[in-house]
Amino acid sequence: MIKRLQLKLLISDRAFLASIGVMGAVLLLIIILAAFNIHPGELRVPVRYSRFDPRNYSLGQWYYLLNYILFAGIVFVSHVLLGAKLYQIKGRLYAQVYVYFGAIILLITAIFFMSIIKVVSWSD
Repeated sequence: MIKRLQLKLLISDRAFLASIGVMGAVLLLIIILAAFNIHPGELRVPVRYSRFDPRNYSLGQWYYLLNYILFAGIVFVSHVLLGAKLYQIKGRLYAQVYVYFGAIILLITAIFFMSIIKVVSWSD
């Protein structure tokens, strides 16, 4: 049977909180980039990149770019919750590695987002 998560133990571990802080900083970076680079408008903008498409990108409405923020939020919450559970079951090292992998996923998301924003800025 799985024991209840002990919140006091997690809050007292500074190394685990630092890994969550790193992932939170990358999430904040994505939110700031989106706030400054997504502009509402009537034009269709590139929202996805693909090597298999002849134009290398797919067009959509401007609000499809908000999916990157939604994805980043879901990754952040799920990695923090699963990392906390992993901390309880396997220990701090496994939980920290898992949360840092979440930060890497968010960093890759930020890179993809900025590359699509660069294509959007060419179309203006």
